Amino acid sequence: MLSVRLETDIGLVEIGTAYVPFRIGYLHYPDYYRFFNRSYPSYFLGDMNARSAALGHRNDNTMGIQLATLVNRNHAQHIGPNFPTFITHRSKSSPDIILGNKHMIYNYSAEPGQLTPSDHIPIIFTISTNPIQVPIRERSNFRKADWRKYSDQLGREDIINLTGATVGEIEEKTAQWTKVIQTIGKENIPVTKYRTLPHIKTTHEVRILKIAYLELYREIDREGASMDRYRELIELRRKLRDEFNRLRTEQWNDLIKQTDLEHKSKDFWASIKTMLGTNTTNQQRYIKDHNDKEIYEDKDKEVIFRKYWEKIFQITPEENKEFDKETDTKVNQYIDDNLDRYQTLEEVDLDRLYQQTNLVTIEELNKTIASFKHKSPGIDEITKYHLINLPNKMLINLLKIINSCLSIGYFPKIWKTSIIIFIPKPNKSPFSHVNYRPISLLSIPGKILEKIINRRLIKAITTNSLQNEAQHGFRIGLGTGTATALFYEAIAAGRANRLKMNVVLRDISKAFDKVWHRGLFYKIGISQIPEFLARIIYSYLENRVAKIKIGNYIGKEINLLSGVPQGGCLSPTLFNFYTHDVPEAGGQSINIIYADDITQIVSYPGSENMLAKITANEVEKINNYENKWKIKTNETKFQIIPIGRTRAQKVKIGQKEHDFSLEGKMLGLKFNRYGFVGHVQDRIRLARVELGRIFRFRELSWNNLRKLYYALVLSKLLYPIVPLYTISKTQQRKLQIVQNKAARIITGIRLREGIGNQTVNELAELTPLNINIHNQAKKIWNQLEPKLSDRIKNRIDKDEGRTELKSFPLSRKKVQGPEPEPLY
Repeated sequence: MLSVRLETDIGLVEIGTAYVPFRIGYLHYPDYYRFFNRSYPSYFLGDMNARSAALGHRNDNTMGIQLATLVNRNHAQHIGPNFPTFITHRSKSSPDIILGNKHMIYNYSAEPGQLTPSDHIPIIFTISTNPIQVPIRERSNFRKADWRKYSDQLGREDIINLTGATVGEIEEKTAQWTKVIQTIGKENIPVTKYRTLPHIKTTHEVRILKIAYLELYREIDREGASMDRYRELIELRRKLRDEFNRLRTEQWNDLIKQTDLEHKSKDFWASIKTMLGTNTTNQQRYIKDHNDKEIYEDKDKEVIFRKYWEKIFQITPEENKEFDKETDTKVNQYIDDNLDRYQTLEEVDLDRLYQQTNLVTIEELNKTIASFKHKSPGIDEITKYHLINLPNKMLINLLKIINSCLSIGYFPKIWKTSIIIFIPKPNKSPFSHVNYRPISLLSIPGKILEKIINRRLIKAITTNSLQNEAQHGFRIGLGTGTATALFYEAIAAGRANRLKMNVVLRDISKAFDKVWHRGLFYKIGISQIPEFLARIIYSYLENRVAKIKIGNYIGKEINLLSGVPQGGCLSPTLFNFYTHDVPEAGGQSINIIYADDITQIVSYPGSENMLAKITANEVEKINNYENKWKIKTNETKFQIIPIGRTRAQKVKIGQKEHDFSLEGKMLGLKFNRYGFVGHVQDRIRLARVELGRIFRFRELSWNNLRKLYYALVLSKLLYPIVPLYTISKTQQRKLQIVQNKAARIITGIRLREGIGNQTVNELAELTPLNINIHNQAKKIWNQLEPKLSDRIKNRIDKDEGRTELKSFPLSRKKVQGPEPEPLY
């Protein structure tokens, strides 16, 4: 290890570096321990080849474990870098690491440097006694906007009249309404090009200490050093360091306290990410084309992404050959024969709309605007801040546009252009364009109309029972908790009733991007969806376009010929409706669906051969449905897992015989053929990593530490509630040990003080985990119970031959019992 000690205007700082080759396999721990226990700020930058879950890796090695120990014991803090520094053709990682000790008082910034022949990306690490500004893309500074002037200028606009208006007039008025907001917004909202990184605010006391420190330094330079001057210098350094440490603690406490008071979830999570050093951006400099050539220019990258994704957003002739021609012909014939039921009407007739559904009121419009979070705007750059500061006249104009659109069944073209940006998929190589996930940035005014449509569509679907009872995604009162609870209970009941079972895990490939528009319109047409909704949904999906944005470059339009826009609240509802007629499982089998994930639990009391045939039939049933409606299961994620058996008959589907998988994941719930013990161990490991992070901030206030515990640790420790509710007391105690450690961090009570776990938990106001799990499991089953069909209830209630197994104890009836005794 090499290090250099520097003198600054607020005291000493030491910067160290080292390189540890992967082949060495260990750190010289005493050197690092001594370095990070300096009595003044010290920073370390080096290529450690250290892997640890606490440092953002999937697996651990010796160097990673030793560094994580330094971090978790608060000798060092992991402060970067927050971008990958070593990229291979398969993945990316950060073997280079930046650490600081507990006396860090300087402002710092870590940025990627220019590429070199090295296979590592260089890091530029800036340490400063002054606030650091970094250049960013130009963006509006809403905090410094003159909203009063903005509102006054817009208040001079006239109220529009759209009674009897045509499509052209609606489009014209919508464009005018958008243009005037954009123009006046630019006049009154300043643009910022730099961002000041979070830093410690300098106080009057610090300024006085700095002046005294510099004056003493000049005196030493002028008159020479003496023992008294040296002692005074040391004392000034100590005071400066203590004051900065106090200000740093105060800063974070105030930041989270203010977030708690204002209930700003986004600000709270932003502050946590800043504290933990996990704010990340996509820093990938290049991708590779099909010839393995490196592409650096944003314009050239956009071409690669556009050529790939314009094929995704359509069902190509080659793909059509794989699907059922008879259904294709039937659907197209129906749409062509009934096209007048979908097409936009000639002019606005509010009386006709009023007869079909209530008009949108100003109150509903205001509530809809208020319900949005501040997110990136669409191509029109109108944000929630623009809308909540609109004067009454402009709100009335927007209201008239929305009601006119509902009246004739028209979605304005200006709101149908989306900007697509891409984020890298985790644990995938960032070199390949196929390893990126698209995010659509939609127009906020268009999303308001979309939300209003969605509210009316959900009502129509619910009224006419057009929901699949097996669907748990994007439904009120249902979610991942209810899906995993039913999944577990079905397996536990089957095992108790001595049924043989196979679990089939399947995931629809490009589900939201490949929805067949005509198939969706056909299903809307033959159902009891109101006509005005059919028209506006048809208009909403027809002739949609998107532009791909890479960096600051926005490319050409691509036509979205299939799919529903990701990022809109209407899209999940449309997808759920499109798949509401997925065939129900037969016999004693059940299906559990969450959005595009379908889990089939196939059960049979008889022979292995018969179970294999029934499994094949159930899989084929879904396959045939997908074949009709142009849906395709991702074959790489298709799994069949036998429950409770080592020797099982392989399942033959068509001409292919499928191998069994040893384990799988259902909505993040890890299981194998014998139970969920591995899942519990994973939960504890993940929670311990987060616990180590909280330990670094144990100087924060009691309330804030509890907040961090609930947000970072408990959320990982208790997922999902069922089957964690059914695990043994031994396993529950292992979970409780994590909470006991958290309670001691929150209260500051050490184990050696001799105060028991029960007292520490009570002082931290933490409910024992087994009671917490019991109450949450009871809540989940109370939510799920009324929504279960009689067939599903009979399937999990059947008492014939019931004998609970230790690996799969039943949970549904157990939650009705008394609260368990607390475990500490």
